[in-house]
Amino acid sequence: MRKGSIIFGTFDGLHKGHFEVLRQAELPATVITFPYPPAMEEEKELLLSPLLKKNRLLENGFSVRILDFSKVSHIEAEDFLEKMDAEYKPKIMCCGFNYRFGHCGKGNAALIKRFCEERGIEAKILPVVEQDGVRISSSFIRDLIKRGEVEKANKLLTRPFSISGEVLHGDSRGRTIGHPTVNFFYPEEIVKARHGVYAAACSIEGKRYTAVTYVGNRPTYELDRCIVETNLLGFSGDLYGKHIEIELLSFLREEKKFDSLDQLKAQIESDIASAQQKNT
Repeated sequence: MRKGSIIFGTFDGLHKGHFEVLRQAELPATVITFPYPPAMEEEKELLLSPLLKKNRLLENGFSVRILDFSKVSHIEAEDFLEKMDAEYKPKIMCCGFNYRFGHCGKGNAALIKRFCEERGIEAKILPVVEQDGVRISSSFIRDLIKRGEVEKANKLLTRPFSISGEVLHGDSRGRTIGHPTVNFFYPEEIVKARHGVYAAACSIEGKRYTAVTYVGNRPTYELDRCIVETNLLGFSGDLYGKHIEIELLSFLREEKKFDSLDQLKAQIESDIASAQQKNT
């Protein structure tokens, strides 16, 4: 007897369009996905790490199966559907209108629909999802983030765009000017946000803190790797070695080189005032 659903998609970013696909499912439902879009085999530009994507899907009541692309890319599209049908015996199959799968990407939504019709399975194919006349897609959201337009990107996502990492022992330079920061390297697999300073936020042990976050190579001190440097307003404590997640809420300004610590300190205080205003 058939029951529940299987849902196909990469779901990078879990944006509002993705959740419209997920809402078509009937529980119990399993998301069949990949850790990253197959087109990113060489260079990753993810909106969401595979682990965070999996955890968010689990939080929303879905089972998750992450496939190794290298182990299924040779399978013909219809054979892939046969395999999934044999394993899950779903009542419903769901996907977005532009879903591609199978050897050389020959499988599509039309094939899923025909496959389902032949077997008495309900196919739910979601058409284009738009917001304010704009088609919601992961690639469009990536472009917004690269340009620093995180406010626009966040309106299309279900949660603000975030970056995360393990807090490093830095040079403690921020402490010398009265603004200590927590730092971690920008994750290599995540799409690179425009370098500069952002109004941001961070939740630690259930409490949400307004933050000012810098993304870049710190031209004043000439780093050779992109860093995320965050001043958590009102927070005091030791986060070294802990994994934190920073939400980017609004782009405040370009990065720039300062001639003195006094100039840097004055700019930081101005950035803090701007971030507090954005968070009210």
